[in-house]
Amino acid sequence: MKGYEDVILGKLSLLKKDIFRSRFSQVEYKIIGKKKKAVIYYHGWGSSSDVFAFLKNKLEKDYTIILFDYPLDVITSDTKKTVAYFEEILLKTRQAIKESNVEEVNLFGTSLGGFLSVYIAKRIRINKMILSVAGSRLSDVFWTSIAGVRIKEALVKKGYDLRQLQEEWKAIDPIYNISKTKTLAYTSLRDRIVLYQFQEELVRALDAKEIREETFGHDVTGGKNLMDYKTVKEFLEK
Repeated sequence: MKGYEDVILGKLSLLKKDIFRSRFSQVEYKIIGKKKKAVIYYHGWGSSSDVFAFLKNKLEKDYTIILFDYPLDVITSDTKKTVAYFEEILLKTRQAIKESNVEEVNLFGTSLGGFLSVYIAKRIRINKMILSVAGSRLSDVFWTSIAGVRIKEALVKKGYDLRQLQEEWKAIDPIYNISKTKTLAYTSLRDRIVLYQFQEELVRALDAKEIREETFGHDVTGGKNLMDYKTVKEFLEK
């Protein structure tokens, strides 16, 4: 399919966002279990923590699972609002860790959730981090992505160019938030949402272990990764 499914799924996703608003109006989290080690999951833009159900059911035998959800306008043409959402999710991550009383914290982020994971790992002590189809620069992704067309259009109407967006989102762009956290990065060579050049740049900056998908694009790869219990478990326990 060579990533062409991203074009189809991207258009369907835009239509879905027009018709159905996210059921989340604020940042929320739920804690499942009372184990000493935790896995915190951050979902992709316009998705929900429901997609983590398979891995949750597998991992909760050994880990406390903390699932985050946030509204669609976590990414918006109001650039300061997006930065504020990142800060809020960081704050609530700290709250969730304290509330769950865990001793070890691991992160798993899909797409936008991967951008959040890198931002949070720079500010909280994290044991290990798993990133799925995430990239180095949120600003560039939303300027080049087929899923970011309407955000870009709204920004252009406000007089923005890419350089200005890069400056406004510099605080949250992963390339400026690199930590020494041990990282597994699932990437997609055919990705048309988060172009591979940005995924590769992040892999190199983090010195991450890379598992690269060479056939499918963003959404299918992301879905596959959420079913890869064996690799996830081995990485967390190694």
